[in-house]
Amino acid sequence: MKQLKHFVLPVILLVSSHLLYGQKDAELELKDLNLPNTPAFTLLDYSPTVIDRPGTAKTFATNIVSLLGQSQSLPKNFAMEVSPFWLFKSKLTVYKYHGINESKSKQQNIFANVRNASISIGSVYKDSSKTHAFDANYIAIGGRVNLIKVIRKPTIAATISTIKGIAARQVTLVAPVTGKCIGVHSNTSSPEYKECVKKGLEDAFSKDEQGMVVLEKRMQQILEINPLFQMDVAFATSRVFKDNTLDSDRRYRTGVWTTMELSLPLTKSADVEKLIENKNYINIYGTLRYMNEDSTTDFKTFHEQKLLDFGGRFELEFDKLSISFETIHRVNRSNEDLNTSRNVGILQYKINDRLYLSGTFGKNFGTVRNVIALFGLNWGFGKQSLTEK
Repeated sequence: MKQLKHFVLPVILLVSSHLLYGQKDAELELKDLNLPNTPAFTLLDYSPTVIDRPGTAKTFATNIVSLLGQSQSLPKNFAMEVSPFWLFKSKLTVYKYHGINESKSKQQNIFANVRNASISIGSVYKDSSKTHAFDANYIAIGGRVNLIKVIRKPTIAATISTIKGIAARQVTLVAPVTGKCIGVHSNTSSPEYKECVKKGLEDAFSKDEQGMVVLEKRMQQILEINPLFQMDVAFATSRVFKDNTLDSDRRYRTGVWTTMELSLPLTKSADVEKLIENKNYINIYGTLRYMNEDSTTDFKTFHEQKLLDFGGRFELEFDKLSISFETIHRVNRSNEDLNTSRNVGILQYKINDRLYLSGTFGKNFGTVRNVIALFGLNWGFGKQSLTEK
């Protein structure tokens, strides 16, 4: 039990420190504010969808299903995810971020997104009043990495030309600002001079509506184009705490899985301008997962179950609205009579850039009380710069 506490507490502290660290230059994408599909939550079969969209980890967001329980030994019903790489200042450029070779105008590193590997922790509480034989809190810790990310060829040249345009515009705007500050503060190493330049550049960039503002907006639009193909790999392990007490824990479930996504725009993919305008996609997902579980109905006798999940998800993405259907089949290698499946429909709607509405309805694994009806309202805060300034 002591080993578990030594394992859980550092992760909680890591997540907490990330939430308290305020970056004023950050920006969240809508898909990063989805209902929690963290590996920790997925392992417990309580995520809105077992198949999550592969991609960058949440760099400054938290997914909350319900408030943490008060006066409890362990917190109940929550999910958080953090990417350790972004807890530290990085001089990563957009070229390196996407693995682009500037001189050859091609993507040379499809594994560039590995740096966004994330750590997650989640909890699901089940009480005996809901056809559960005992009160228990299930806590899982997991991680995932976007192993492969293939961006579309038309976006590579557009990315390179836009970044060069931003750099050239910066040079043009810097000279007048530094010249003005030198006229006021002759000592270029003084804090006053540095502050003058900083404020001057911020003002110049924000007012350059025909130059910097336009270029940065275009860069953001290019980066929002869905990649052609992505592949995630995830791992998670969990324990169950009877009566939610630390001294009654047991190993519950451990799993490893992979998710793949093919994204097809509903427009001509060879034209980058049409790709920027396009907000509609057909997304096709596939997943394969292996799990080992110690199952019990009374917390007295335990039976090892070896589970193999496989399935897919079909999604129609229309700007603010997405509609999808997911089917997952579970093969119980220890007892084929316990083979089961999960079939759910998912609706997601963007209210604004900081608010996201999500609903999941259908049938979960198992045969008893297996109806899924999840509804979530999510919000986020924080920002991540696209380029080093």
